[in-house]
Amino acid sequence: MGTNENLLVTLKVTELRLLIEDVVIACLNKVNPQHKEKIKEDNCKSELIPRVKVAKFFSISTVTLDKWIKWGKLPKPIKQSSRVYFYKDDIENMMNNKSQNFKSLKI
Repeated sequence: MGTNENLLVTLKVTELRLLIEDVVIACLNKVNPQHKEKIKEDNCKSELIPRVKVAKFFSISTVTLDKWIKWGKLPKPIKQSSRVYFYKDDIENMMNNKSQNFKSLKI
């Protein structure tokens, strides 16, 4: 093998996103090392969940899920090449906020 040959690597979208994020954070930390921890915390996002799994989590159809997205009942989805995903943290935060709101109602 010559030194100029290209290497083909298969990565999941989330793996590629994390790899790019790590490189960008490393570059930013070289420029401003004082904000190293803040940059890492601000850019941490969880894994992406496909809309089918989110629909199963709520025990609804994907059609109903699409309506919920349209009506703004769910966090903003991430669209990648005609597929719809959600950040796991966004869904968990939404559920935590909803449960706190229901607890404070005291029915």
